[in-house]
Amino acid sequence: MSAALPAALVLVAGLVVSVEALARELAALREENADLRRQLGRHSGNSGQPPSQDGPAAPPRTAAGTPARRQVHDLPVPPPLEVTEHRAQVVSGLDSP
Repeated sequence: MSAALPAALVLVAGLVVSVEALARELAALREENADLRRQLGRHSGNSGQPPSQDGPAAPPRTAAGTPARRQVHDLPVPPPLEVTEHRAQVVSGLDSP
């Protein structure tokens, strides 16, 4: 039984080393993920890059101090004030082909 104890200690020590390496890798990946998310959130409104470099997810640009304009399709369509019926009229005196 005494021979099994040193083998178990070696196994546990190897597992501890593996867990520590995985913890370091996880920390590095989390840092990289945070950096990529920061880059993904950059656009011309919150960084020095030109508007031509904005991706499709960038918010719409407006002039400084003016509210964003409403899209035309967002506006309600009012009902017509009056309906007028127009009929074709026959005009006499014209030659028919």
